[in-house]
Amino acid sequence: MRFYEDEQIESKWKNKNKTYIFEVEKLLDLVDNIENKRLKEQIIYQYITCDKLITKLAEETMKTIKTNNDNVK
Repeated sequence: MRFYEDEQIESKWKNKNKTYIFEVEKLLDLVDNIENKRLKEQIIYQYITCDKLITKLAEETMKTIKTNNDNVK
């Protein structure tokens, strides 16, 4: 069960980052002003795609660092 708990903790890291939240809100506010619905949807879709990829890379890196640190102890 420990691995699952670590996964849940790690997946919440960006949602606790106030700068990240501010920047996402700013982006969504800007997108909200776009009148072209199709363009708006494409931008949001692309943002979500990029965000998922960056989040996955960051979490994999955090896991690697944690594993390396655990091996040093």
